[in-house]
Amino acid sequence: MGYKQEEEKAWRHIPDIPETDEAAALKITSPSVLRQMLRKRGLSPRRAQGQHFLVDENILKKILQAAALGKEDLVIDIGAGPGALSLSMAQRVNGVIAIEQDRGLAAFLREQARLRGLANLTVIEGDVRRLDLEALCRMPQIGRRAAQREIQEKVKVVANLPYYLTTPLLFQLLQGNCRPALLVLMVQLEVARRMLAEAGSKDRS
Repeated sequence: MGYKQEEEKAWRHIPDIPETDEAAALKITSPSVLRQMLRKRGLSPRRAQGQHFLVDENILKKILQAAALGKEDLVIDIGAGPGALSLSMAQRVNGVIAIEQDRGLAAFLREQARLRGLANLTVIEGDVRRLDLEALCRMPQIGRRAAQREIQEKVKVVANLPYYLTTPLLFQLLQGNCRPALLVLMVQLEVARRMLAEAGSKDRS
């Protein structure tokens, strides 16, 4: 069974959602349109940094459905890239913090958010491993002041993770001071198999 078949099978149990995002993310998820937009700015995916852009509209919809986003939610997108996921989520929630290490992509995402009038989308340029996620959760321009427990009830991490950072990021998210209420993460198939494998399984090694 090929990668695409495995990917489709993994999402099969999640129902589709209605067409609600209009053009905001559709162009970003068009490979040809995105390629042209990035080339004009001298940008392209850097495989050495684990960059892989979300350009499948159907997968985007599945991620949004799995995230069960609400108007009061604060969402953190790690490795936001050009922003298809961040831009779509910003239309549905209280605020989105998009973390992107690549300076060019961070600037591109800020531009796209401005063009769409998404003032609730904040782009943080930097390495997520060196950022204080708890401090980000308390950013005044994102949400009101609240007790730590209330913050955790509102925070979700929904991301298409950089491949080479998957394991350290999972530890950071699960063991940090600001543990999110929900994680919806797109990872490599091999990583997902290893996480779900039983003790003694060849996939666990």
